[in-house]
Amino acid sequence: MGHDNVVKFSGRPFDSIGAMNELIISNAINVLRPGDELYFLGDLAWRRYNFEGFFDRWPKNVAFHWILGNHDKQWQPFKDKCASISELKKINIGENTVILCHYPMLTWHKSHYNSWMLFGHHHMNSHGTKDLETKATGKMLNVNVEFNNFMPYSENEVAKIMEKKPDNWDFIK
Repeated sequence: MGHDNVVKFSGRPFDSIGAMNELIISNAINVLRPGDELYFLGDLAWRRYNFEGFFDRWPKNVAFHWILGNHDKQWQPFKDKCASISELKKINIGENTVILCHYPMLTWHKSHYNSWMLFGHHHMNSHGTKDLETKATGKMLNVNVEFNNFMPYSENEVAKIMEKKPDNWDFIK
């Protein structure tokens, strides 16, 4: 968010960065319910975009977890507004261990037990995205909002997608 070049770089369908940011924020706020948690997988704080307004609008009863990305250099002023800030996080969706990182990994915690890996670094039209589809095999999912109509993925959506994916390359059966 807040990155002017991402609109043209990724072919995002917006006239301005403000329109893009507004849609992403509104989409997230509109689907979240009290007690929900949102895990944002990086690139929120491009050049200290005006996040004061973002966090002022964020529902107080929805936890915001920030997984830092390569453009998140200015996160320190907002650390008190987040439930957590880290570069890597392990959560569970149902019985499944899920590793969250801005970047995709070849091997991750419990990948040999078919755990899941969620990442968000790669854009729809970025260099290497087509190659990524052949390399990011198994229980990996790029949750960049570009691939989901600028909406956050729900746990149920992630689970349904993962059901259809093949086992991880290092899965020990």
